[in-house]
Amino acid sequence: KRFNVYCLQEGQRRTFYLQRMFSKKKAIAYGITSFSSAAIHNIFIIYYVHVFLEIFQIDNSWFFFGEIVFMLWNSINDPWFGYLVDKLIDDKIKDSYIKDENTKRNVKIRSRLPLIKYGGLFWCMSFALIFIPLSTNQIYLGIHFILSMCLYDGMLSLVMLVHGSLLADLTTDSAERAKFNMYNSIFGVIGSSSVLLSHLFWIKTNILLFQGFCIFIALITLFGFLYTSSVLSSYYPDKKISNVPIPNQHAHNLHIDDKEKDNKNDLTFMKLFYQLTNHKNFWIFIFINLIQVFNCHFNSNFMSIFLDRFLESNEDETFVKFIQTSLLFISAIAPHFLVIYLTPYVKKLGLHKIVNYLFYIKLIMGVFTYIFGSVDSWFLIISYILLNKIFSEAICRHGNLIVADLVDEDKFLNKRITSVSSSIFGINAFFTKPGQSIAPVLGWTILHIYGFRELTLTNNEDLDLTEQNQLQNAMFTMLCLVPICCALLQLFLWSRFSLRKGYPYFNKVKNKSSYILQEV
Repeated sequence: KRFNVYCLQEGQRRTFYLQRMFSKKKAIAYGITSFSSAAIHNIFIIYYVHVFLEIFQIDNSWFFFGEIVFMLWNSINDPWFGYLVDKLIDDKIKDSYIKDENTKRNVKIRSRLPLIKYGGLFWCMSFALIFIPLSTNQIYLGIHFILSMCLYDGMLSLVMLVHGSLLADLTTDSAERAKFNMYNSIFGVIGSSSVLLSHLFWIKTNILLFQGFCIFIALITLFGFLYTSSVLSSYYPDKKISNVPIPNQHAHNLHIDDKEKDNKNDLTFMKLFYQLTNHKNFWIFIFINLIQVFNCHFNSNFMSIFLDRFLESNEDETFVKFIQTSLLFISAIAPHFLVIYLTPYVKKLGLHKIVNYLFYIKLIMGVFTYIFGSVDSWFLIISYILLNKIFSEAICRHGNLIVADLVDEDKFLNKRITSVSSSIFGINAFFTKPGQSIAPVLGWTILHIYGFRELTLTNNEDLDLTEQNQLQNAMFTMLCLVPICCALLQLFLWSRFSLRKGYPYFNKVKNKSSYILQEV
């Protein structure tokens, strides 16, 4: 008896160890994609406005038109890609007569991985092309700006949509999801180091060095996408599934409820959208996330411009260069460290409370800087720029966890056989992605009203001191009031979000075809 008990306990220990080991390897493979995406997207967000407006000097009309086209395409491609991906996967499951939940999950995961592999390839190519126009002619430059931005965003949307959906498919356990998100941040820190290196190659008078660096980064990050696809594929092998029709004598055992058929097999995009109109938490998060996307991109797009302006009074160019490089690097990696630090608190206190605290911190910092700061207090300003970006980005990096919970809630509310994670991630992006275009257009419009381009390109000796002060005051006001307004709106909406007290668990009830919701 003792020997049998010992063998049982030893077997359980080994099984637990193997499960943890495999879980860690899968989390690492999942996180590698964050390395690649952080490496190229941080550079894109920080430099594309700066490069096209100040280096290539694209005409304002082309820039605004390009941002409008980019905003429309940016919104449309996410729900379109999401619905197509879910539709193809659901058709594959339906045609193969799969009933087992684990087999369904494996098919869904396996079907998504090639999209990361090949989408990542074209994403890297489009990233390199953005910063390398073949002509400075305004018409060609405008067309290049529009096409390269749309190609870049299309591939970014596809890869990150699939990557976000994998979080909902790989596990429904909150602790596992938090761990996957933590590894996302760990590798995001490594990938964000590209920002530090990029600033070493950033010389306005010699853009060729920066362009060569972008090509190098594109090649390095390609291996990250390939690694994620190949390693996760090994854990979910492509088993051949018979497509032979089910014999009539056994059909009654495999019939699916008519209501479930309507929810899955005959689910159209419009029907899915109609079902989501009754999902209160989903729409609350949509508005919160739209505001957050706008805030994050506003911070990123204008960070280098703000730093240039508020540090220009310092005559030591070496010191200014060092400060700018350090701040850009810290702002890229610190949000990931903050997410890693907050992971155990998310498990303990729940995601709702942690995000709520982050909103309050953002609000308090903005109010404090606006009251006690001025255009002359450059140390307070650059400290605020850095901290505001860190905490804002940390909120963004918890977004996938919230959407994964909403995917589970949608599956429960609509009694779906399989979750429609890609579609939900895509519809979320459809309504929130416009914030990426609104931020630079609104910010640049305000700067243009105050003559930013004319004052920047004019020789310092010819500058009108009054106009300079007006520009700096406008930039300082914009810097403080944007996060304050965003935080107030988000706190109001977040107080009405009802998925609280941790992550919702949707546990399958044995011998039943329904799911129950438990809130811990």
